[in-house]
Amino acid sequence: MSIGAKVTWAAFQKIQPLVLIFFIVLSVILGVICLLLGTKNMMLQSQLLVNKENKIEVIVDTTEIANALSKGYSESKIEREIIYEKIKGDTETIVKHDTVFLNVCISDDGMQHYNNFVSSPVTGKPE
Repeated sequence: MSIGAKVTWAAFQKIQPLVLIFFIVLSVILGVICLLLGTKNMMLQSQLLVNKENKIEVIVDTTEIANALSKGYSESKIEREIIYEKIKGDTETIVKHDTVFLNVCISDDGMQHYNNFVSSPVTGKPE
C-alpha cells in the first residue's frame, strides 16, 4: 500500500464513528419526514372520505325529498281526478234528468209587441 492509501484509510478509521452517527441521524430525520408525510397523507385521505360520505348523504336526502314530492303529487293528482269524475258525473246526471231549457211559446200579441219594439226608430228621447 502506498502512503496516501494508508493515510486515507487511517483518516477513515478515525471518522468512521462520525460517519456512522451521521447516517443514523440522517435515517432518523428521513424516517420522521416520511412519518409526517404519511400522517398528512392519511389525514387528507380521511378528509376525502368524510367529504364523500357528506356528498352521499346529500344525494340520499335529495332523493328522499324528490320521492316525497313525487308521492305527494301522485296523491293530489288522484284526488283531483276523483273530484273531476264526481263533478263530471253530477253534471251528466243534471243534464240527463233535469230540464235545462224550458220550451216557452210566445203568443201573437207578444210577438207583435216585440216586432214593434225592434222596428221602432231609435231616437234620443224615450216615448
